[in-house]
Amino acid sequence: MNESPEGRLRLLIDAQCGPLSMVLNRDIMGIVDEYLFAEQHNERGQETEESSQQKKRWFEAVMRGDKELVSKMLSEDPSLLAVGDVFGDTALHMAAVGGSSGHSSIVELLLAASPTLGLLGNIHGKTALMCAAVRGEARVTEMLIAACPDSLDLVDRGHCTALLLASSQSNDCEHHSRSEPQEP
Repeated sequence: MNESPEGRLRLLIDAQCGPLSMVLNRDIMGIVDEYLFAEQHNERGQETEESSQQKKRWFEAVMRGDKELVSKMLSEDPSLLAVGDVFGDTALHMAAVGGSSGHSSIVELLLAASPTLGLLGNIHGKTALMCAAVRGEARVTEMLIAACPDSLDLVDRGHCTALLLASSQSNDCEHHSRSEPQEP
């Protein structure tokens, strides 16, 4: 097994949802953080300007629902799949709640690249499925469940599943309207 951060990230991206990926999920964020930090920061630990601009373009393309640009950027740099914003939201989180009915074509593209993205939580522990369920994004929710059914069993930091969040709709997961994280 390739022990380099790049090798472990490649394994993560290539993995499918299932029991093994659930076990691997425990260390996913550590692997991703290690890889992304090395790729996107200078020797002093500061994010490079180029990396910052690429991340900005990536998230803007996802939020606009620009499937062509998202696909192009993803083919040039697959590590963008695991890039998170300050809240830990990945492109999948954003696409799941983007637009008037989620950006289902972007969700489909991202899940095709890596179904295990459905297992990643943000800093609140919320997965893209939880975010889409809270927003009532039925089509996107169905797509996320079909691609990664194990995500139904995950809980956020408040110990809520996607089903509980959808039924209560009391936890706002919209990208730009969250409060600071609470200590567990």
